Amino acid sequence: MTPETEIFQRCSYILPKKKRSCRMLVKSGNLYCGEHAIFDPINKDRIPCPNDPKHTVLIQDLEEHLKLKCNSRLLEEPWLKQNINVDISMPSSKHGGNGKPSDELLKLVADIICREYEIENPDLEVTRLRCPVEHLDLSQVEFLKNCEQVIAVCKHFCGSATDFGIRSIANGISNNLRIGGFVLTPCCHHRCEYSQYVGRDYLRSIGMENEDDFEALRHISTWATCGFQRAEENGKDEAKIWTVSQKEELGRKAKVLLEIGRVAYLKNLEMDVFVGCSTGAFKTLNLQNSTFYNVTPTNSLDPKQHEITAMCFSDKEQTEILVAQFNRQLKLFNSLQGTYTDLFVAQGGGVVKGLEITKDENIITAFESGDIRLWENRGNLVSSTINAGPQIRVMTKKPTEEIIATGGLENPLKIWDLTTGENTFVAKNVRPDFLELRVPVNVTNARFLGDTGRIVTTTGTHHIRIYDPRAQRRPIHELEWLDEPIHALSLCNRPEHVIVGNTKGDMSLFDLRGKINPIHKYRGFAGAIRSIDAHPTAPYVVSCGVDRIVRVHEVNTKKLLKKIYCKVRMNCILLKKKNSLVNPEKPPKTKSARGSDEEEEDSEAELVNSEDETLWKEMKTVGTKRKRKHEDE
Repeated sequence: MTPETEIFQRCSYILPKKKRSCRMLVKSGNLYCGEHAIFDPINKDRIPCPNDPKHTVLIQDLEEHLKLKCNSRLLEEPWLKQNINVDISMPSSKHGGNGKPSDELLKLVADIICREYEIENPDLEVTRLRCPVEHLDLSQVEFLKNCEQVIAVCKHFCGSATDFGIRSIANGISNNLRIGGFVLTPCCHHRCEYSQYVGRDYLRSIGMENEDDFEALRHISTWATCGFQRAEENGKDEAKIWTVSQKEELGRKAKVLLEIGRVAYLKNLEMDVFVGCSTGAFKTLNLQNSTFYNVTPTNSLDPKQHEITAMCFSDKEQTEILVAQFNRQLKLFNSLQGTYTDLFVAQGGGVVKGLEITKDENIITAFESGDIRLWENRGNLVSSTINAGPQIRVMTKKPTEEIIATGGLENPLKIWDLTTGENTFVAKNVRPDFLELRVPVNVTNARFLGDTGRIVTTTGTHHIRIYDPRAQRRPIHELEWLDEPIHALSLCNRPEHVIVGNTKGDMSLFDLRGKINPIHKYRGFAGAIRSIDAHPTAPYVVSCGVDRIVRVHEVNTKKLLKKIYCKVRMNCILLKKKNSLVNPEKPPKTKSARGSDEEEEDSEAELVNSEDETLWKEMKTVGTKRKRKHEDE
């Protein structure tokens, strides 16, 4: 056999990794084997498989291949959903590494663990699922739905498969799966992809801003196991800047740093609500588990100095919370790093009554004296040209523009342009009451109603008012609600609806389309409501006040979902957009002759009783004194 004949009998495709020709035999007259026939210019019969382009299929066999033969096909199962655990918000990473982790078929539980359980526990029922982990919806796995607690063990998740596994567990938790804990064993950090890595926010918080920084970190992680010592013994000096031991140590640290980012992502999932208290305590709450965590040590707080008077999110991802204390100290809580650090002391008259962030990430502070000031993160003063008048009670910013609204005690609603410092609108007081007496001005809260140009305010004289600066200076609609001052106000998932709360403990939903119409009232409060925050897209609202309890209500059904006792009075509350808020599934109720309102009251009463029972159990038992002799007689 001549060399020329050999060339024509073997596939002409050059394998890029091995840098040699493919050794598969080809049919007479063809240049490529069946696997590489798609590279033949005259090929019309073979195409890459839609499920996995690493292999090819004949066009005439495509339907049968996808349905029965393809090992990468997705089965028609309820727990298989295309790319449910894949982050599609970012383009695919440009640094692919050796192969794509997302193409690997990974098991929910390693085969070796299943075999060990089968041997040690012969009576244990084992269900084995094989599927790409990026498509696995744990909440739809039938045998997990009725489990009281699920423990996940995931072994050797290669590269980005670890991130898919973390998202799979997180998605399961958000869909009512009761995960009690899990253990992930990652490997092959050099195969992680930036587009799928869950700890990107953490890396940005420590100065690694882009994919190139991530690629460098990923490359350094290979130094932990790439055998520099053997290379040195063979006479190959690859150390250059660092010694062999230094490189190995850096490699181990890089691996740990990648895992710290994943841990930060998981910790951030536990933080659904942030509250600022009158004692100065700053707490994070997990709504699914009904638990809270004290960020600040409570024994070192002085309420006269550290009371939290205002809070706001300082980034779009809602991972950082800006906090103002009574002594005008501004602090920043980073939920990814778990740090609560001092920024600077804002100089101004009185306490800080409002905090906002501009598009340029400058901090806006509104002081009780009326001073509106802009600061850089380091405390450098940017602007102090606005004075909104004394006794400010509220300052709020329009989300889409650099415009703020202010108001307070005998200080009417005013609108300010931050770019020019000009006052563009001053509200006019309402007409005297039926006794021709002047109505006091007491603006307690305000919100911009989206892009409508209208503003809703609440007052200490129990009024809800809507202003339209384009129409007139007086309110276009007004409603007197009950008899107590209204301090808490929030927009919600319903367009042009607001939820308000007063100092007596009443909270209601109002429709602002046309006239102000009350929709329904929420139950379960005891004492003044100081702060409300509703989710912008989901039907949930959280509230807090002087009774030391954070409550979660369903906006539409009025149902009280959660009560979390936080031990101290609270002033401010913030609800994250991404949270673990769930409505646990319950068996369907049998029909009764009673109305739905009575059933709701019963369910709320059960929740209240269970919470009260928990409080009683946590109390310490006080021993009883012995009776005296004359008492026995």
